[in-house]
Amino acid sequence: MIHAGYGYNGMQNHQQKVITRRNKSDTFQEDKFQEEIFQEDTFHEDKIHEDKFHEEKFHEDKSHKDKFHEDKFHEDKFHKDKFQEDTFREDKGYCCWIKWMRFGEKTGCHQRPDRSFFIKDYQMPICARCFGVCIGYIIAVTGYFLVGFTKILSFAGCFVMFLDWLLQEIKIKESTNGRRFVTGLLGGYGIMSLQLALLKWLLKLVHK
Repeated sequence: MIHAGYGYNGMQNHQQKVITRRNKSDTFQEDKFQEEIFQEDTFHEDKIHEDKFHEEKFHEDKSHKDKFHEDKFHEDKFHKDKFQEDTFREDKGYCCWIKWMRFGEKTGCHQRPDRSFFIKDYQMPICARCFGVCIGYIIAVTGYFLVGFTKILSFAGCFVMFLDWLLQEIKIKESTNGRRFVTGLLGGYGIMSLQLALLKWLLKLVHK
């Protein structure tokens, strides 16, 4: 009986241990399950925050990109308008230059580019010598009414211009545009002074 009782008690103790182990195992499985659920919820929450961050970053990048394209559009439009404006001005300047060149051609000037001055890449309508002659005309008219006719200076100016032209024509010394302008100025002064003096003399003859 003692052994049987002992066996019965031992069996109860064994069953109690088995139940305890089962409870611990169930508790462990439940805790593990709760932990997995918590980790899964945490993962989903982090994923939501990450997706939100990427979405905000996307909208921010898109906003910057749109602003860049808008600025680029305005910049291109500015350059296009400026190009059209410059083209219009250039065309207008070109038309004006053509008119002046035709006028210079009517004066009888040869209009050779290598013997002409240029202003902003536009050739002057008359050559350097003719330009000097025109300036000389203006000075001669002004000087004639201020100081009168100077015979020596007038003939000297004409001779200097003729000499520079002759040395170039017979291939002794090629002139330069600067020298052509100066000799043209002296020659223009002399020619106009002589013409004014001749005109005055003719008027005196008429009034006699």
